[in-house]
Amino acid sequence: MRPTQSIHKPSSPPALALALLGFILALAPAGIVAQTVWTKYEGNPVLEVGPTGSWDDNYLIEPYVLFDDTTYHMWYGGEDGSSNRIGHATSPDGVDWTKDSLNPVLGLGPSGSWEDNEVTASWVLYDGTTYHMWYHGHDGTSFRIGHATSLDGVDWTKDSLNPVLGLGPSGSWDDRHVETPVVLMLDDTTFFMWYGGSDGNNTRIGLATSSDGVVWEKWGTNPVMDRGTGWEGRSIFPEAVLLIDDTLRMWYLGLNSAFVGRSGYATSSDGGVVWDKYAGNPVLDVGEAGAWDNVAAAVGAVLFDGTTYEMWYDSWDGGNNGSIGYATAPDSIPSTVSIAAAGVVPEKYVLSQNYPNPFNPGTVIEYTLPQAGPVTLVVLDLLGREVRRWQVPHQAAGTYTVQWDGSDGDGNPVATGMYLYQLEAGRFSEAKKMVLIR
Repeated sequence: MRPTQSIHKPSSPPALALALLGFILALAPAGIVAQTVWTKYEGNPVLEVGPTGSWDDNYLIEPYVLFDDTTYHMWYGGEDGSSNRIGHATSPDGVDWTKDSLNPVLGLGPSGSWEDNEVTASWVLYDGTTYHMWYHGHDGTSFRIGHATSLDGVDWTKDSLNPVLGLGPSGSWDDRHVETPVVLMLDDTTFFMWYGGSDGNNTRIGLATSSDGVVWEKWGTNPVMDRGTGWEGRSIFPEAVLLIDDTLRMWYLGLNSAFVGRSGYATSSDGGVVWDKYAGNPVLDVGEAGAWDNVAAAVGAVLFDGTTYEMWYDSWDGGNNGSIGYATAPDSIPSTVSIAAAGVVPEKYVLSQNYPNPFNPGTVIEYTLPQAGPVTLVVLDLLGREVRRWQVPHQAAGTYTVQWDGSDGDGNPVATGMYLYQLEAGRFSEAKKMVLIR
């Protein structure tokens, strides 16, 4: 049974307190975790643009999906070349979708309003009787976040207090846009929203809380997640958050300087204030040249049924052909167990030979640490030029694995040839050779 994202207190209350417990400088372990190993569906895309002249004939974007025990429901943004609105589709299996005949189900606001140019990027929760949607609207200058309710997921009523989350004060990190809301209720009294905030140049991720889902207070130490370098060097946006085993798991969109979109993964154990990015990001990359998703692989929704993660993501091919794809990831991968976690402390540093080797398209690098400390793993070509880098400021003793997909830090495939991978941990340094064959 795939759980619907609902408004209720979890049956096993999470040990989460929304309090900043001090600055924690830590990244996720370098080992591969299941929810980062995604397989794209061979029949992608699973939802495409409408016929010429329809409201969504240009591109589709920002899918959000719920499952109600029998049917998948998707709310998605559709664009006709001039404006974005929100549509609804249903599916028995998450792959074969039927668009609603009443689409679009959420339209633009009146001329001159805060949402007269675009409405999209929705997130939906169900409280047992009512669907609650948070979405962003655009007036031609700025994005803001609104709220709407529905009894059937199709006929929506916008909140009279919209927009419910506005811009920050002039000069702040989110004074130009607030967008892409992701909302969960982690206890009986509080809604948590992660959102993208922009100063007009770069987007970062902020947090806000609310007792009713309408009146929001921004977190005092925003932003709670900053952009990185390379594939996420320009902007990051929250796209999906799940609470599993007392840990918040976020999949987010990163943009590089060329506006190519890839999907990353991060976790939080303190209620969504301090986030640890996965060292092997991005976890979902663009397709090959000429593929339908060769410009972006932007996660939109993730569900978990207890054994499998399901993802719906949007992309386009560089033209006016934005579509929605599907991917899956397993719940666990046995080879990613840390020895330290089992109570056995390794006796020495070890850098193992990558496997497979030679490889195409990806390979796994395993290393062992006898004591905690900073770790750097780099891939170099034979001229000593850096191709890819992973860094963990502080990693516990144990055995870890890193997966390299044969691309540089921006996701560009590297050429066939021999490469070196070098581990530096404490005073330990060792390098080994590996061969990539295209």
